Amino acid sequence: MTIARTFAAATLALTLAAPAAAAQGDVHFLVLRENGAGSPATAQTYLDSLMVHVAKANGWTAASGSYQTKRAAAKTYVEANKPQFGILSLGAYLALRDTYKLAVVG
Repeated sequence: MTIARTFAAATLALTLAAPAAAAQGDVHFLVLRENGAGSPATAQTYLDSLMVHVAKANGWTAASGSYQTKRAAAKTYVEANKPQFGILSLGAYLALRDTYKLAVVG
């Protein structure tokens, strides 16, 4: 599945699952697709566009996200930004769920 299709499919899930209560200021997202095809820089443009639509659909003032392909970079982003939502590869979710108290939404 291409990056664009992955984000398009995730848009509906995020729009339906994202609670309005999270809209206190900027809502942060992390997308971690370990060893994903393409570069984070290329995927980031799609993610930025997705965040605009998700914020508008949920009535948020703003949403921002980070696309990562390495777990170490994702951990750095999590520590710095405390994202409210994420789309993670299964291995990453299983490895990080206890450390960051992750929960499946939707």
